[in-house]
Amino acid sequence: MPVVFVQVGQAGNQIGGELWKIIKKEFSRHHNLYFNRGKARCIAVDSEPKVVRHLLEEHGDIMRESNVMFEQAGRGNNWAYGFFDIAGRTHKTDSISSPSASHIGDTEPIWRDGDTSLLGRVMGAFHKEVEACDMYHGCVVIHSLAGGTGSGLGSRIVSAIRDEYPHGYVLSIVVSPFEGGEVTLFHYNALLALSTLQTDSDGIILMHNEGRYNQSQISSRILLLFTHHLHYLLVCKLQASSSPKSPRTAGPAIPCRSLNSTTMWPTV
Repeated sequence: MPVVFVQVGQAGNQIGGELWKIIKKEFSRHHNLYFNRGKARCIAVDSEPKVVRHLLEEHGDIMRESNVMFEQAGRGNNWAYGFFDIAGRTHKTDSISSPSASHIGDTEPIWRDGDTSLLGRVMGAFHKEVEACDMYHGCVVIHSLAGGTGSGLGSRIVSAIRDEYPHGYVLSIVVSPFEGGEVTLFHYNALLALSTLQTDSDGIILMHNEGRYNQSQISSRILLLFTHHLHYLLVCKLQASSSPKSPRTAGPAIPCRSLNSTTMWPTV
């Protein structure tokens, strides 16, 4: 049964990039769960272009260019800016391919007032992916709880999908911020996002950065390697949740005791 993936923000797209590396190795492009006519059932969105451009360069063979969308301005690490798509209404938007490729046009009246907003474009692309499924089963939304795009836009997309497709399952894969950080709004962003997800998601896999960091023995001098390991752990959890019966290749021995999570995702 097909599942549509939505990657939101920097963390969501970086983790999603690691996920598709594994999927390409373990599954054929004819696998109906992840692919539609050789292309990934995936929508990548961010309020800044850097991460999604890199994602398209790395996975251009499976990503649909019209499903990779971004803007030129961020969300200021503010949940409200992301949830209400404030920057999307005041700044010029762009896409990887052509500006008209990601506009939703006359798809659903509920998005008529926000044709060119980031939220409206995401829902337009999501609607097309659902129509391409022989039987829509549900979706997986990957995002963080810290930044304005991940927490605000991510939770808003979950709410919009729930309203538009109430009978499909929605699984949220979220990463919580560290207890201490440079931006004081992180904790407020996480609280507001979780409040929305608790209402609109069927299941939540919550990953704790603080716990994983404390349990690791990796020094700050190899922080990039440490981040790669964190992404790998999250990807393994995500694939096990979306396709629990698929064979898994044993990975490196990395402590997983901090992967405190709860999911209601049904067996596919």
